[in-house]
Amino acid sequence: MPRPHFLRGDETPYPHASPPPPSHPHTLNPPSPKPKPKPGPNPNPSPNPNQVKTTCDFYAPFWQGLHCAGLGYQIEHHLFPTVSICHFPQVSKIVMQACADFGLPYHYYNSWGHAVVAHYEYLKEMGRR
Repeated sequence: MPRPHFLRGDETPYPHASPPPPSHPHTLNPPSPKPKPKPGPNPNPSPNPNQVKTTCDFYAPFWQGLHCAGLGYQIEHHLFPTVSICHFPQVSKIVMQACADFGLPYHYYNSWGHAVVAHYEYLKEMGRR
């Protein structure tokens, strides 16, 4: 009587199945554990002054703020990308004061329209250079 295929070693238990290729990520090279980040005093990098100098905020009514998901608070978004937009009105007051204290410009426009016009004027200026 012939030996069953699982005892012979020359066939797979499922004849139509093929073993995974050797380069399969979990066969010969098990995933290595990811290194844990080293604890430090502040996991976030310090705010870059260029993020304030090259960004602007603009006033948006409540409905427009909801529609644009806080687009009017770009400075705060660039400085604190993990903070929820619901906190940006309070954070903007702190950032505005900090910019005044450190002599950094705080670009603010009274409306979305003014911000768009200023953007196009900036693009024209950059196109001339």
